[in-house]
Amino acid sequence: MSEELVAALELVIGIVAEGLDDAHTGKRVRELLAPHGDLDKLQADCEAIRVWSDGNHLPLL
Repeated sequence: MSEELVAALELVIGIVAEGLDDAHTGKRVRELLAPHGDLDKLQADCEAIRVWSDGNHLPLL
């Protein structure tokens, strides 16, 4: 789960690094994170990691 989120973040960084204008960057990021308009799984994964780590960020390193 955390590996998937890190991979998604890496892709977002790649999109931002392309230097497109904000509208195109936002559109590409939205398409990447929610290709079918659904953020539920991504949000659930973030929440699961937040609960699991319980404020201790060392497990993610």
